[in-house]
Amino acid sequence: MPSEIPCSGGRTYGGGMNIMRHLIKLGANPAAVAYSMTTLGAGMMNSIFSFYYVKLFLNKYKISEGAFQQSQVVYMIWNAVNDPLFGYLQDNSRVACCSRRRLSILYGAPLYSMAFLLAWFPWREYAPGDWLSGLHLTVALCAFDGMLTFVLLA
Repeated sequence: MPSEIPCSGGRTYGGGMNIMRHLIKLGANPAAVAYSMTTLGAGMMNSIFSFYYVKLFLNKYKISEGAFQQSQVVYMIWNAVNDPLFGYLQDNSRVACCSRRRLSILYGAPLYSMAFLLAWFPWREYAPGDWLSGLHLTVALCAFDGMLTFVLLA
């Protein structure tokens, strides 16, 4: 039995489905609410990642300035390529997990979460200017942006 959450006026909500029923009674479209929650979660993760990855790699992992800049260039090129590429794949794919929005989000969200975590765990103890920290940043940026694009395009 779901735990009940007290609400104003002495009412309780027994879980997410009751909240959804109340939103529907208020005229909210269930698909719009689901899309909004996906966008809210992705936006929060993107804000955290974008704010902290620079500090993490420069201050903690001691990435060299050149490797940081090279990673940024690769990331910008990947970002320019993956947006139209994933849009095309999701529009024209015959594979259900890519062509159906619900399945794209269902299967893409766990991968998106793992891509988010990729940056926060070093691959080894980095020495200042270590080349592997540059590769780590490049992979983390491209994986995170790729999965962000895949999930949000759905």
